[in-house]
Amino acid sequence: MEHSQAESAVNVQGQDQPQPPPSNHNQEVPPTNLLLELIQSLQQNQSELAEAIKQLKEKDAGTKTPPQNEEETRKSLMKTQDHTKRRLPL
Repeated sequence: MEHSQAESAVNVQGQDQPQPPPSNHNQEVPPTNLLLELIQSLQQNQSELAEAIKQLKEKDAGTKTPPQNEEETRKSLMKTQDHTKRRLPL
């Protein structure tokens, strides 16, 4: 096999650089603009979810009024149990 003078000179001097591994042609890197669109879409979804969670928490806080003391808690629990018993036919 014949070597060019340049190849021989590199091999003789010991400066032969290692070759990078062959790339896998099956893997395609998505274009940058598609990645940007994906990131923007995810950010929009995150913002919408955060707003929905905030609204649900506010709505939930508005419907819940914590009892003032243990006696009110017990009465409230008893009322709930009474309503449940009335609804279920035995």
